[in-house]
Amino acid sequence: MKKNYRVILFAAKKMQYHEFLTLKTICQSKEIEIPAIFIDTTEHKITLRNGFDEAKKRIGRVRSLILLSTYIIKAILNKENPRIVIGSQKERALTNNGNPLEFFGTKKSKKLVDIKKLLPYHKGDHIYTDHIDSPKMIKKLREYKPDLIFRCGFGIIPKKILDIPKDGVIGFHHGDLTKYRGGVPCVWEIYNNEEKIGVTVQRLREKIDSGEIILQRFYRIKDNESINEIVDRIFLESVDMGLKAILKMKNPDFKPVQPKKIGKFYTLPSTKEWLKLHCINLSRIIKKIFTKNMKGMKKSI
Repeated sequence: MKKNYRVILFAAKKMQYHEFLTLKTICQSKEIEIPAIFIDTTEHKITLRNGFDEAKKRIGRVRSLILLSTYIIKAILNKENPRIVIGSQKERALTNNGNPLEFFGTKKSKKLVDIKKLLPYHKGDHIYTDHIDSPKMIKKLREYKPDLIFRCGFGIIPKKILDIPKDGVIGFHHGDLTKYRGGVPCVWEIYNNEEKIGVTVQRLREKIDSGEIILQRFYRIKDNESINEIVDRIFLESVDMGLKAILKMKNPDFKPVQPKKIGKFYTLPSTKEWLKLHCINLSRIIKKIFTKNMKGMKKSI
């Protein structure tokens, strides 16, 4: 009898909407076995001081104040505790739910979804932890004897976990690994006037965004979309790639490709770069309005 292909899922307790769609698609597949989902419950206590200091180190005083203020207002409006951010990637958690002045996408792709929405689609074990690399969790992971781990949570995965599944740990990188590593996803390609944006599912290595390519897809950058519209489209249109990459890894004849070169490592834009992005975005919005009006005039003639 052929052994089922066993996949462990790593998820966040509060995941982004596109991640929810990706994991839902994987859980609904009948071609793999998913014995367990490990759920990241990491909590960060946010105060005005440490939240501001954390943001200031990354993006400067003015933008950090705007970012933190927006986060607090949205948390209050959503009846959440603004002093707690859930997720091992604190800066990502702070910017979820679509910050209007940054370019992380909108609620269309990035709204936060509680893990409870995913669990009805999965019949296996649900294991909550904020220490995925603890001896207890390492032991439990080994007990499942996974062929593969698919990651949508827990941030950077240490080598002792990468080595547990026979086929390794895989996950998304919303960018072309040969040119763009790090973040912000989809934004630097627009800043650099590229014609397309890559999305990669990679087998993770210790060095960030330097893994083997399992599946890669490219999306054209349309002139008449705002930056956030482009981000939303690319994140939502690529959700099927998670399951497709898993099924590729399931095939014993498939070999992931190690790229001959890897790209420059990007981080959040500086204030100067951020202002330039707003100028680019404004020109895109004006072009969209102009194109729409021209189409309306042609129809009326």
